[in-house]
Amino acid sequence: MEKEGNKENNPEKSEKMIINDLKDNINDEFTGLCKEKTHFCELEYFCKTHNILCCTACISKLTNEYNGHHNKCDFCNIRDIEKDKKNMLKKHLINLDALLKSFNESFIQINNNANFFSDFKNNIKRKINTIFNELREALNKREKELLLELDKMYDNLNLNKIFIKTEEISPSKIKNIIDYGKKIEKEWKSEKLSFFIFEELKFEKMMDEIYKYKNNSKIFKIKFKYDENSLNTILKAIKNFGIISIDEGIKFRNFESNREYLISGKSGNIVTKINSNRWIGTYTEESLDTSIEEHIIKVKILNSLSNWFYVGISNEFDIPSSTWSPSQLKGWFYHFGVGGLYCGPPKCYHNYQNNPNLKRINKYEDIKLIMNMKNGSLKFIINNEERESYQNIPLDKPLYPSVYLYNNNDSVELFY
Repeated sequence: MEKEGNKENNPEKSEKMIINDLKDNINDEFTGLCKEKTHFCELEYFCKTHNILCCTACISKLTNEYNGHHNKCDFCNIRDIEKDKKNMLKKHLINLDALLKSFNESFIQINNNANFFSDFKNNIKRKINTIFNELREALNKREKELLLELDKMYDNLNLNKIFIKTEEISPSKIKNIIDYGKKIEKEWKSEKLSFFIFEELKFEKMMDEIYKYKNNSKIFKIKFKYDENSLNTILKAIKNFGIISIDEGIKFRNFESNREYLISGKSGNIVTKINSNRWIGTYTEESLDTSIEEHIIKVKILNSLSNWFYVGISNEFDIPSSTWSPSQLKGWFYHFGVGGLYCGPPKCYHNYQNNPNLKRINKYEDIKLIMNMKNGSLKFIINNEERESYQNIPLDKPLYPSVYLYNNNDSVELFY
C-alpha cells in the first residue's frame, strides 16, 4: 500500500508514465472515442502541450489514476485549432512536394554511396600496404594498427542508419504520403472535425519519419593522412640498407582455352611450358598500381633449355594461336635467348634490338624489371648490370607483367 501511495503522491512520475501510453501509432484507426481506460467520451478537445486529441475526462480537474492527465496542460476545443491544423497540413504538403523533387534527384546517388565506401576502403588499404611494404618489417605493427582502425571506423559508421533503405522509404512512398495528405485536405469537413484532425496527426507522424531519414542521409569520407616529408626521410634512411621488396603478390592469369602451360606456386606466380615447342604466353591477373611510382619485378628462372623466353610489360594481350609468332608480340620485352629488346608497337623491335657494346650473357642469375609509372621507363637489370631500357611507354592503358615461353618444360617465376 505504501508503494501505491507513493505512486499517487508523485503526479509528475504518474503523468509521464501515462502519457507514454497515450502515444498513438501512425497506423491507428480513428474510433472517435478516447482510448484511455474508463474514458468512453468523444475526442472533443486538443492538448497543445502534447499535440494529442483528448476528451472531457482527460482535462478534468479531478485527478486519479485515469482522469485529469491533461488538466494542467494547454488545451482547447478541437474547433479552436482547426485552422492551425489545416494550415499545418498545407505547409507539410508544400515541404513534401519539394522534398520529393530532391529525393528523385539524389535517391539513387545516396544509396549507391555504399559502393563508394567499399572502394574507398580498399584504396586506403592499398596505400597503407604500399607505404608499409617500403618501410619493411620495422613498421608492420603500425600498419596492422591502422588497418584495424580503418575497419573499426568503417564499421562504426553504421551504414544501415546513414543510407536510406528502399524498403523503408522511397520516392514512390513519399508520393503516396502526399496523395494521402491531399485526400485529407480535399475531404476536410467541420462536422467530422475530430476525424480529420486525427488523420492529420497521423500525417504529422509520417512527416517526422520522412524528416528523420532526410537528416540521417549524410555522406562521410574516410581519409588516410600521412606526412610526405617525414615519409620521404624515413624512406631515404631505409634505402641505405638496400632495396626493399616483397616476394609475393604476382598471380598469373590462366586462360582456359590455352592448355599448353601450367600455373603453380603458392601465389600462382610460376608459369611452366608443357606439351609442345611453340610460343605460349600469359600475363598477371592484376595490372601495375598506378599510385606506386616504381615497381620492381624480380624474375627467377626455374628451368630453361636455351633461354628462349621473353619477360616484360604488356598493355594488350592475345592468346597465341598455332600460327602465332613473336612478330605479333604486344608489349615491351627482353628476349633472353638473343640478349636484347623485343617489342611491338610503337617501337617495333621485331627480330630484337641488339646492342653490340654489351656482351652476351649465357647464365641469368639475378633479373629485375624496374617499371616507372610516372615517366613510362622500363629498365632491365641482369646480374646487377643495367641492360637496354625502354622510354616513354604509354601509360593510358593498364600495364601487366607478362611472360612468353617456347621450349617444353621451361619455367619462370615472378616476384614483386
